[in-house]
Amino acid sequence: MRALVLCLLLAACAAPKLTLYTLDTAPAEAPQPNKPRAVIAVARVSIPDELDTQDIMVRDASTLRRSSLGRWASRLSLAIGISFHYSA
Repeated sequence: MRALVLCLLLAACAAPKLTLYTLDTAPAEAPQPNKPRAVIAVARVSIPDELDTQDIMVRDASTLRRSSLGRWASRLSLAIGISFHYSA
C-alpha cells in the first residue's frame, strides 16, 4: 500500500509544468500629426460558452480538445474585452 502511495506521489511531481497565457496588446505607436488614423469600432465580442473558459482548446482534425499544458490566465471573453479596450 505504501509503495502505491509513493508511486502516485512521484507521478504527480513528474507532471509537465502548466503555462498560463494572456492576450497581449501591441504597444501604441506615437501619433503622427499629418497621418489620418483609422478607427474601428467593435460593439460586442461573443464567444460560445464551451470556449469561454480558461482552457486552451486545440483543434485535432474535427475534434476540439483541452490543452494539458496551457491555460488562459483569465476567461477568454474577459481577456478579449480587455485587449480591445486598451488597444483602442
